Amino acid sequence: MASSSTRLTGDNTDEAPTWEGPYIERDKDGRVTGARYLRCHDCCVEVLVRGRDEATHRERCRHREVGR
Repeated sequence: MASSSTRLTGDNTDEAPTWEGPYIERDKDGRVTGARYLRCHDCCVEVLVRGRDEATHRERCRHREVGR
């Protein structure tokens, strides 16, 4: 699956995180779990597609407090 980038919408979209994906999640044996996840372009934190609004970015990520 080709990756794409999405930005959260809101008042300050210039500072909103860029999410790469969605990617298909696989378990430790490589089997598809059925879940999809996104990855922050800046800090590489991964979150399930439905959880991106509650993502906690890594300490030095410029998006750590955006959207809160």
